[in-house]
Amino acid sequence: MSMLSPSLRGLTACVRVAAAVSICLLLLPESAMAQRQARLSADLQQALATGDTSSRRVIVTATQQRVDRLVQRHGLQVVRRVKTGAVLQVQEGGLPGLADDELLDQLSGDVVTFSSMDVTKLSLGADQAWDGTWFQNRGNNGDDDDRRSTLRRTVVGAGVTVAVIDTGIDDLPALSGHILTNVNFTDEADATDNNGHGTHVAGIIAGSVGDAASLRSLVTQGSNVDGAAESGVAPAAKIVNLKALTADGSGLTSWVIEAIDWAIAHKATYGIQIINLSLGHLPAESWRDDPLCLAVERAYHAGIVVIAAAGNKGKTVDGEKIYGLIDSPANSPFALAVGALNTHGTHFRSDDSVTTYSSRGPTNLDHILKPDLVAPGNRVRSLLATGTLPDTHPEFVVGFGPEAQLELSGTSAAAAVVSGTAALVLQVNPGVTPFGMRVLLQSTASDVPMANVAEEGAGSLNAVAALQGAVFRRIPRYSVISGEQIVPQRGAFANVELQVDGIAWSDGIAWTDGIAWSDGIAWSDGIAWSDGIAWSDGIAWTDGIAWTDG
Repeated sequence: MSMLSPSLRGLTACVRVAAAVSICLLLLPESAMAQRQARLSADLQQALATGDTSSRRVIVTATQQRVDRLVQRHGLQVVRRVKTGAVLQVQEGGLPGLADDELLDQLSGDVVTFSSMDVTKLSLGADQAWDGTWFQNRGNNGDDDDRRSTLRRTVVGAGVTVAVIDTGIDDLPALSGHILTNVNFTDEADATDNNGHGTHVAGIIAGSVGDAASLRSLVTQGSNVDGAAESGVAPAAKIVNLKALTADGSGLTSWVIEAIDWAIAHKATYGIQIINLSLGHLPAESWRDDPLCLAVERAYHAGIVVIAAAGNKGKTVDGEKIYGLIDSPANSPFALAVGALNTHGTHFRSDDSVTTYSSRGPTNLDHILKPDLVAPGNRVRSLLATGTLPDTHPEFVVGFGPEAQLELSGTSAAAAVVSGTAALVLQVNPGVTPFGMRVLLQSTASDVPMANVAEEGAGSLNAVAALQGAVFRRIPRYSVISGEQIVPQRGAFANVELQVDGIAWSDGIAWTDGIAWSDGIAWSDGIAWSDGIAWSDGIAWTDGIAWTDG
């Protein structure tokens, strides 16, 4: 409760400040109003803050008449006209004057757009792990040259094994040499992926485009090799394929439990340090009684980091927000529950938002604060396997032939991103315990704009700060990702049960966002449902398909 109250008070304070600012603006004279600056994208804000006024392309949102006036005023070149304005070339030194022009409401940089997996790695700072620059920009936390020299600075998840419990994994070229073993717990014939979900998840964690020689080059030289941009977060990590879901993306909970217990029993044999669970079902009982959650607890006490998708049940079919529908086993205090971020196709973190479909806390029956953190999960491209997903949803297949990829959205992808990041952390510090991983990833996470604690948990995953914290054993004051200074929240929590003003939360209820968050929390009634089947988290089966955040 102590972790929650400051955030809620802060949210209330922001609302009050916003109201006060609005009142003040109404009292300003018209001449002062004319001095206001246009809303700028993060890259342009950064450029002005650092004095970078070099020539650049910008996107102006305005009528064509206003575009013409701006072009005449500032000597701009029209690169392209679009329905909502134009793309303009600003000459060197012209950005500050353009930004201050009263004709402008919105000005954006015409930044390069990448495939989602590349955006994901850049927004996390995983590219800095690969090329060794993650040591830099630590907020002047002290000199550690002795420790710096003793570590291999390129970090790609080498020596770490992740058990992926999912629909199976196809042995594609990008996973060649990564899969240590394949075990099938379903009633299907083998552990191959007849769905496509498991291969997509494995690719996010440890896929590497290129042959073994390219991977060795990646390990020794960083990301400057062919195919590095399309690789997973930890492209040198190993995978144990534990198939517990079938071709339709579903499986019995008992199959998942068997897979978890198998991973525990074979932990030493395969060096399993992480279990990825991009699956779940709505809890039908307290985590203290849920067999799936109890299996997660066993893995935790065996020294395995368990990372689980929070679920894709954050909104109704009508688009209304819902709180309280965190999936099992993400509702377990012993699992790191991961919600999904929308990067909006840029590697800048300042424009990120929690996706509308990402499940919100608190947990339904135990009222525990979840998710634990959030990570990129919207429109993430990864490996394409032959299966029911690409067959039934060909619109999610991007590209042709050997270059084709599967683009999916959901907390499944976000959980895989966190698993890959945990593998990076364990490479630089194999002694990090499951509890230590929770504290490290949560305390180095950063705040997501306009998100509350039941949506973002501790905040947005930051791989750079997590690596620095694992090595230097203290949280950096800030890290720099894509030119932005990212400040960690420095807070962690586990098993925080929510209860406000003595109100007992009734079981079996899912809450919609009928009342604004302020000094307390109030929920209007909705209806929860549950079943005994664990579904893959690529599709929100009860609410329709939640692939995109529109």
